Amino acid sequence: MQTRAIHPDAEDLVDQVMAAFGVGLSCEFSEETCLGQLEDAVVAAVGKAGSHRCRSSVVFWRLRRALGEAASVPKGAVVPFAFLNDLIPRRGRRKVWSAIERSLGVKLPSLAFQAWANYLSCAISLLPLIWGLFEGLRWLCLPLAMLMPFMWALILHFASPLRNTFPDHLQTVRDLVRTVLALNFADMEGELGPAHEREVRESVKRVVADATGVNPEWLCRETSLLDLVTSIDFKRNRSYSSN
Repeated sequence: MQTRAIHPDAEDLVDQVMAAFGVGLSCEFSEETCLGQLEDAVVAAVGKAGSHRCRSSVVFWRLRRALGEAASVPKGAVVPFAFLNDLIPRRGRRKVWSAIERSLGVKLPSLAFQAWANYLSCAISLLPLIWGLFEGLRWLCLPLAMLMPFMWALILHFASPLRNTFPDHLQTVRDLVRTVLALNFADMEGELGPAHEREVRESVKRVVADATGVNPEWLCRETSLLDLVTSIDFKRNRSYSSN
């Protein structure tokens, strides 16, 4: 049976995973590709050998020091299940986030908009369509409706300074450590040594979660890449500009 070519957004998602792990994947993907197949391909490319050094512990201790330097957070307060909201106040969070990124010398996951900002930007993008309906310009409604996603993306782009919320998949110090390891896998492998297979698979999920906005707890081997890139969380994430 002939398989359909992979969706362009799914291809971009695969490219992001490849970039994080610093590998090239020789296998072909299609619209039927699931997350488990992507994990298997990355494991095959990276290898299954693991070092005796705990990668998570190394990142955790560096993060603890960086939080102390950037936000004056006491070391005793930085524990795996501490909530990031409690450690880094919303006011000045973007500045602190950038300082932590510089201190660690790694890529941090992007901050998100608060819910009200998402709703407001969506409502503003609806205004031209509402105006067209109110004025009785029915012939103009379809073009305006087609422009709505682009208007929403443009509004979110210029509203990027309002991004000061931790996304759903990034609530605790433990979440942050795992996501940092995933997003910087290739860069850290030279220093920390090869990762175990379970760490590779967990990192793939974290990269996918950061790219799509989907909670990693909801991801499983059967999750379709096509379903991920057609979700509202992914489309909203695509609209965000990078920090």
